[in-house]
Amino acid sequence: MSSTRTPSREELERRWREAEERLDNLQREHDAVQAREAHIKQVLLAVRNVNQLIVQETDPARLIQRTCEHLVETLGYECAWIAVLNENGDAASATGAAGFSGQFDPMREQLLRGEFPECMKAALGRDGCYVSEDPAQGCLDCPVAGVYGGRAGLAHRLCSGGEVFGVLAVSMPVGYVYDEEEQGLFREVTGDVAFALQKLKAEQAARDSEGRFRSLVEGSPDVIVRFDRDMRHQYVSPSVFEFCGLPSDTFIGRTVQEIDIPDDLRAFVADRLTHVFETGEPCEAEYEGETPKGWMVMNWRLLPECGNGSVASVLAIVRDITDHRKAEENYERLFEQMLDGFALHEIILDAQG
Repeated sequence: MSSTRTPSREELERRWREAEERLDNLQREHDAVQAREAHIKQVLLAVRNVNQLIVQETDPARLIQRTCEHLVETLGYECAWIAVLNENGDAASATGAAGFSGQFDPMREQLLRGEFPECMKAALGRDGCYVSEDPAQGCLDCPVAGVYGGRAGLAHRLCSGGEVFGVLAVSMPVGYVYDEEEQGLFREVTGDVAFALQKLKAEQAARDSEGRFRSLVEGSPDVIVRFDRDMRHQYVSPSVFEFCGLPSDTFIGRTVQEIDIPDDLRAFVADRLTHVFETGEPCEAEYEGETPKGWMVMNWRLLPECGNGSVASVLAIVRDITDHRKAEENYERLFEQMLDGFALHEIILDAQG
């Protein structure tokens, strides 16, 4: 029969301390897991808010400023800033910032001068995230490094469609900065913001192009018309009124078949449009006949506008050449009369001798 040794008081106290220590470790791990989950939820909320902003915002400056505010308002990040590059990429053209308590102005001035901090240079030169574990100690050239207050910095370039638009940088607890899910969410935000900037840039370019197009064609005596693949009028210049007595807005959204014009003119336009859409080749032809403004001769030039490998629309340039045709006919009659006169003169001379 074996005897069980009774632990000494010292051993019991040691075991108690070990159990308490394990319990404390488990509690700390539990608290850390809960804190991380709470932080991820805050970041997800910030991502959702930014996505909603991207859908609604049409001004690039407001977009980047409100993005920074959303990232900080949810407490997902302590501070955030964005620098958008100019066309040359050698300086910032716009900035946004939140969470700096008014201390971002020196940084903004530096960015606008083209003096980039190390984190921005590093982020612009790579595809992934750039981590600065202690900006206050490692980024001495950064005017806002002291604001990070022992927190880590995370930066990523704003890139979409192969074009780099700038950099987004945030601060967060050091314990989260290398977390894969954290960095994945941050990359998602930078990608969404970059895509929004690209979309707004394209929309502005389209508006500028449309403005130049309108200023060019609306001062022209020629009629400029754009047709879509359904032969609907997408654009008609105001000078159309001089051709047919109808205002340009009468045509918009309506097909050639729906416009009140003579049947032979309607057939003429439909046939030429069909040819350009089917062949992708430009076409030039003249129409001579009655119009709502009377008898006219019109020169039609139809040019294909291609997109995604096919003809997306056709641009027609219509010129009134009625006076030119009449002048030609008058010249021909005059020339014939002159020839008749020469012939009569020759006959008279022959008769006299």
